[in-house]
Amino acid sequence: MLAGVGAGVLLKAAIGTVAAMAAPARRGEALAGLFLISYLGLSLPAVGIGIATRTVSTVTAMTWFTGLLLVMLTGVAVLFRRSTGTRRAPARRRA
Repeated sequence: MLAGVGAGVLLKAAIGTVAAMAAPARRGEALAGLFLISYLGLSLPAVGIGIATRTVSTVTAMTWFTGLLLVMLTGVAVLFRRSTGTRRAPARRRA
């Protein structure tokens, strides 16, 4: 239940962000792209694991999937850290 609520909150935030950033004439196109990526993100892992379990055990398929997820999350974390590390906060003035 908690994961479902979290996913709903994230989807609502993503829709709001895309709608706010897109030009009014391109808003439908931008939202369609968001939904396409969302549906692919939900379906491809399930289909991939289903196909993988035809040749290896479920535990092996899930272990490889978990490893792949951890590698991807590490890559995103490194990229995020680099992008925020290059921005500097404005210097504070002392009174």
